[in-house]
Amino acid sequence: MVAARLDAWGMESERQALELVVSELFANAVCHGRGPVGVSLSADEDLIRLEVRDEGGGQPALQVPDPTGVRLGGWGLQLVDQLADAWGTEVADGHTLVWAERRRRGAVPSAGG
Repeated sequence: MVAARLDAWGMESERQALELVVSELFANAVCHGRGPVGVSLSADEDLIRLEVRDEGGGQPALQVPDPTGVRLGGWGLQLVDQLADAWGTEVADGHTLVWAERRRRGAVPSAGG
């Protein structure tokens, strides 16, 4: 869905990074959340926003991964943190929404932002 939408918008150059981001956020929602998982994608001329939501109500947080592999996890949000220009979480009414924003590479910021 992400690849098709970005291609349709002429933003093919953002595909690889955003496919990785959505796969990490979606996997986290499946593994740590509950209920159906929803994904939405929106964009303007210079900013792309990806949102993944579930019914888990948990608060995802950036963790320091264990490079020895004794403790699993922590790598996914590190990857999101590197690929997104901004990301965050919103938890309300038992739902968790994790969002990530990425400026289009080569895009000139609009006058308003």
